[in-house]
Amino acid sequence: MKTINTTKILAALLMTTTLTVSGYAQSTTDTNVAVPVQFKTQIGADNIKNAVIAAAEENGWLVFASGQLITLKKNIEFKETAKNTRGRIWNKVAVSKEAVANIKLSNNSYTVKLADESEKYMSKYYSKKSLTNELEELESSIKTSVALEVL
Repeated sequence: MKTINTTKILAALLMTTTLTVSGYAQSTTDTNVAVPVQFKTQIGADNIKNAVIAAAEENGWLVFASGQLITLKKNIEFKETAKNTRGRIWNKVAVSKEAVANIKLSNNSYTVKLADESEKYMSKYYSKKSLTNELEELESSIKTSVALEVL
């Protein structure tokens, strides 16, 4: 029967722990990666642009369009912990910050990416949750508007 050396066990344990921790660190970093939303058919950039503008205005976003780039702005409301006069942190106050999203269009897809300032501030838990909800509503409305544009 083969005996296993304790140094081999420790080396294997160290290696698996390192791989696990490095994989965990890479999976939990939340960067603002812009993933394009693809449509199955060639809809056309103009139809997608009209659908995005209609959906954004319907959801209360301010729209600034120029060519194949659309900039959306909206005040996102969320709760944030604030210090009271004694320096203790437990109070939640309502905060409103402006989120800026850039949408890049192509013939059969669009890509939503947050501006750097918005990404930096919206990385906190409650603000991220509120922003994610707003972006999901916007994406759902865009898909509905694109379907109506195609018909």
